[in-house]
Amino acid sequence: WESTGVTQEITLGGDEELGVPPPSADGQAVRSQDVTLLVPAGEVGTFTYKAVIEPRPEEQIVTDNQAATTLRVSDEKVSVLLVSADSGFEFQFLRNYLLRQGDHYKVSVWQQNADPLFNQEASTGLRRSTLPITRDDLFAYDVLIFYDPRYVPDSLDASLLNLLDEFVSKHHGGLCYVAGSRHTDANLQPGGPLEPLGTLLPVTLARPGAVFTTGAAAGRLSWPVELTPHGRQHPMMLLADTAEASAKTWTGLPDVYFTQRVERLKTLATP
Repeated sequence: WESTGVTQEITLGGDEELGVPPPSADGQAVRSQDVTLLVPAGEVGTFTYKAVIEPRPEEQIVTDNQAATTLRVSDEKVSVLLVSADSGFEFQFLRNYLLRQGDHYKVSVWQQNADPLFNQEASTGLRRSTLPITRDDLFAYDVLIFYDPRYVPDSLDASLLNLLDEFVSKHHGGLCYVAGSRHTDANLQPGGPLEPLGTLLPVTLARPGAVFTTGAAAGRLSWPVELTPHGRQHPMMLLADTAEASAKTWTGLPDVYFTQRVERLKTLATP
């Protein structure tokens, strides 16, 4: 452990909070505050940021007064593996975008229904002839993106799925699952061929055939995207330099025509 000496003292509940939601059932309001801590210029490595609230005299339990998060700063490109059952529009958009951003990403692409003789597209030196089958092969990537994949024996099967939990929990790899109308329901439900992948998602999917899962039952064909208070602040959702400008951009986006219905969030998941 080596301290960088970068600290900042703040007062919670000031005027800086954004997107204050209504009070919870116990009357306590939940607020968020942005705090910027800069990594020393030119330094790369793994940094642990810790937030500590000084205990009040009347507190009986002080073990929950701190939280930590880990950030890896690297001057290397992000390695991405993009897997899709077919060559749908969203898959093509993601593939082309990532391959064009050569200064930021190293990309391997795997289209599952492609002819065996088809050369899967990839960044230089990352073209694949199979999906990863070993731990070292999988852990060479920083991020996995699955676009409505399907179960394929000896490819996307139990041997690969068994590595995903360690990829996320110990390797701290990113996992993005893009739901689709062809395979998601059948694959990720309990007893489905890709159930272990479903257990890593932050939501429990709605049961197939449930009344509230159909667009027709909802009485509409499209849905606007509306951000939660957490969503308005999350860096992944920012589409402009400021939260206000980003929120304005979101309101101008077109509706979506497919939604994967869920029953509930899992414990500790944030919408």
